[in-house]
Amino acid sequence: MEEILKAITTLCIKVDSMDNEIQKLKTNEDNLKSKASQQHDYKNAELRQAEDGKKPELKGDDGKLLKTHNVCLITAAGRKLLYYAILMLKPVGEEVV
Repeated sequence: MEEILKAITTLCIKVDSMDNEIQKLKTNEDNLKSKASQQHDYKNAELRQAEDGKKPELKGDDGKLLKTHNVCLITAAGRKLLYYAILMLKPVGEEVV
């Protein structure tokens, strides 16, 4: 009977120790998730700031339009696209150069 009580006591001590270890692991996991989330938030904020810096307003603009990417003007498709864009913006009767 005494051996059974010792075994149960030892088992309870080991279970308590395992429970403490599990709690430590969960705490570490939560801390790592929190750090990863913060790093992700910081990285997104940095990317947004960098992206905002890449779109400065054009001089003389009324503040509504933002500068866009260069539409590959050196390619034939880019020149054609630019030509049609200019056609759409010119008033009727005005020649396109």
